[in-house]
Amino acid sequence: AHARSCLEQLARAEPAASILVVGHTHRPMAVSRRHGGLLRSATGDVELSADDLVLLNPGAVGQSRTADPRARVMVVDTEARVAGFHAVDYDVAGCRRALRERGLPARSCHLRRSRRSTAARLLSRHVRRLLRRRQPAR
Repeated sequence: AHARSCLEQLARAEPAASILVVGHTHRPMAVSRRHGGLLRSATGDVELSADDLVLLNPGAVGQSRTADPRARVMVVDTEARVAGFHAVDYDVAGCRRALRERGLPARSCHLRRSRRSTAARLLSRHVRRLLRRRQPAR
């Protein structure tokens, strides 16, 4: 809902704009003004309609809000109207060490999720999928 609100504001402020690239949410996303969420998984390509406004966020390099610690990057081809979302391995342990050596608080050092929170998140995701399948088509 917030992403669509941002797109509405952009449409009013910059009518010629078609793509808004943002960051800092730590979650990969592609949201269309007309169609809502376009990205079906954390990686892959998303076609960008020429007659719609879209918000793109590659995700995070560190502190990911997903169970996958890889760095998220995005390549946008404005001519082909495609955004490619990618996940790239990096030295997470080395990054954690460097952050701690520089005195950052422990909670900011790319902490691993506990098994319990990971299991709870996966269970919650599974339940949401089951509930979506049971909803009648509109």
